[in-house]
Amino acid sequence: MVTSISSVAVIGAGYMGGGIAQSLALAGLPVTIADVSAEATEAAFARLLAEAQEFEDAGLYDAGATATIRANLRTAPSIEDAVADVDFVEEVVFESVEVKHDVLGRISAAAREDAIIGSNTSTIPARVLATAVKNPERFLTVHFSNPAPFIPGVELVLGERTDEAVVPVVKELLAKADREAAIVADVPGFVLNRLQYVLLKEAMSIAEEGIASPEDIDT
Repeated sequence: MVTSISSVAVIGAGYMGGGIAQSLALAGLPVTIADVSAEATEAAFARLLAEAQEFEDAGLYDAGATATIRANLRTAPSIEDAVADVDFVEEVVFESVEVKHDVLGRISAAAREDAIIGSNTSTIPARVLATAVKNPERFLTVHFSNPAPFIPGVELVLGERTDEAVVPVVKELLAKADREAAIVADVPGFVLNRLQYVLLKEAMSIAEEGIASPEDIDT
């Protein structure tokens, strides 16, 4: 497998996938995106550049960030074209085992055999998704937090056959984008969701007890 990642494909350019692609492109990595169709991919590309400019205008991105993203972000007409010659592929499609299996199968068939493949999921175990991947030792969950352009924590979940040698390679990639990785066991909810649901439950209890209104709790 690759020992350093210098090119990336992000498959699924919706809210999460687009944010991941933005983050990696902003870090100076060449990033290729592909979605369900060439038309959807081009629409996502235009949206991501517009969002980047909005973030820059609001001071959330540094000056010049949009130009950096535009220089590093590109589109492909199909999944196969996007993944054909990159070091790392991040799958970010609909949170459905069937959909992810189909896309991961296409990715692993078309990608280089030494490419690392990650999946962005918050609910599906890595061991379930890995069954769709050719050479599953190169596969792991790489779960970015929402909103992806701004939250630094990323969960890494290894499948039963994941080669642990991929971990430092993915960590190095994430560090380039100012992200920090946490190794998490392959259990439902991982860590992030379980912590979020505790906070959500307590917020609801505070509202029910009349300690503060929902609006003031959000504030």
